[in-house]
Amino acid sequence: MDDVISKVFGRKGCVVLATILIAVVLIGEVIVITSDRTSYGADVVFSNGSAEYSVSISGSDVYDVVLLDRNGSTPVTSLAIFVDERYDEFADQAEGLRYYIDSAHMAQQISLALSNRGFDTVTECNSSGLLSFLEQTISNPSGYGLIVTSFALPSSVYTGDVGDLLLRWIQAGGTLYWVGSEVGRYFIDGDSLVEVENSSVLLFGTDCINENGPRYAESVVDNKFTEALTLSGNDLLYALDVSDIPGALSMGYQADGYSTISMVPYGSGEICVFSGDYDIDLIDDMGQVITSGVSCKTTIIDHRRGEAARETVWGVFEGTDEDSTVFIYVGGMYVRFAEVFHARVQFPNAFQGDGLVDVPEASNSVSSDNRGSNSSRCHGVVDGL
Repeated sequence: MDDVISKVFGRKGCVVLATILIAVVLIGEVIVITSDRTSYGADVVFSNGSAEYSVSISGSDVYDVVLLDRNGSTPVTSLAIFVDERYDEFADQAEGLRYYIDSAHMAQQISLALSNRGFDTVTECNSSGLLSFLEQTISNPSGYGLIVTSFALPSSVYTGDVGDLLLRWIQAGGTLYWVGSEVGRYFIDGDSLVEVENSSVLLFGTDCINENGPRYAESVVDNKFTEALTLSGNDLLYALDVSDIPGALSMGYQADGYSTISMVPYGSGEICVFSGDYDIDLIDDMGQVITSGVSCKTTIIDHRRGEAARETVWGVFEGTDEDSTVFIYVGGMYVRFAEVFHARVQFPNAFQGDGLVDVPEASNSVSSDNRGSNSSRCHGVVDGL
């Protein structure tokens, strides 16, 4: 065969032909690896005490499959983000506020991070919308979450009293996610910014907020969550030390008892604090924790990591039940695709009240690697137990 090719093309022609063929192969590999048309997919089937999963990648990437036990908790599947229209008005008066946040921009980036992971039931709301959201969902707030990025809340929902609408909403089963400041320290009443005395004791029963402690974490919180969810933020500004709070959960990184992510039970609901300055690590950690449905009661049962190249990978988890959740994501620290599958979960309706904020479509500025730009996925639920 080699003699035939040599006779047809000659020796120099064979070298040229081989070079062309190698170049074509290499170019093809580059196109596959770098193409914006890479597609992803995932599926989970819960049946007879097991969960069979599949992960499909048309390119080449790392994938993670995490099996969680909710232990009776209901995951958050519908979110409101409070966009504080009065943030600029009082920012200079907020003692202890270390950095400025563009509330609307941060809401956009959080929404994008969640959408890139298949979590699309997100609503941005102003002060009146926040009031409507809490009033309309307080009868059964389980499965609803509220993200606050401001340093203060309107007095219509919070004044530092246990009878406040916000605290009654959490008590009844809602989940509050707080980021960017000391949780619960201020509220806005008319034209005044009012400080709440002992807000930490009010919310957590103890003085546990990091005000003058270590700024950056030194070690991993050793309970499997950090590795399983590829958490990366290590800034401890406004972090909590929940080591003495029964039922609390720490994740991420820690120093002197403070952890970058803390979840604390409050009645039937909970309060989750993400510490640190506004950066890509913070946004990504929020995306991972919220999308995966982690709560104070959640435990990691199994975690599998692998690599796939232009293939579908299959696997099975044994010993699952109606409290099982499977969270699948692709890209490791740079998540390009994610989908979550909950066994037997009722999804609450997305909030459709007054006071919604028309936030422009989020750009990809939060992720210079263009993560998730090609993903098409939904917040999945599978019955079949």
